Amino acid sequence: MEVLIGVDPHKGSVAVAALEEATGELLERAGFAQDRAGLRSLERWAKRFPERRWAVENAGGLGVGTWRGGWLAQASRWWT
Repeated sequence: MEVLIGVDPHKGSVAVAALEEATGELLERAGFAQDRAGLRSLERWAKRFPERRWAVENAGGLGVGTWRGGWLAQASRWWT
């Protein structure tokens, strides 16, 4: 199953939602702290979806800490 993970970064937190791409069905929602430990937790959470793509809102602003130079930069496919 291919999953799209939408990422909505805020100053102190990151909200995420996982959707099945084929149907648009919401699979899960979660929130994480916008810090190193929170982003590690987000990474562990996302690994449950092996076929995943990323949509990061405001990837040039608040979202930059979510992906720049980190694990998300090495994701197989992602959008900004």
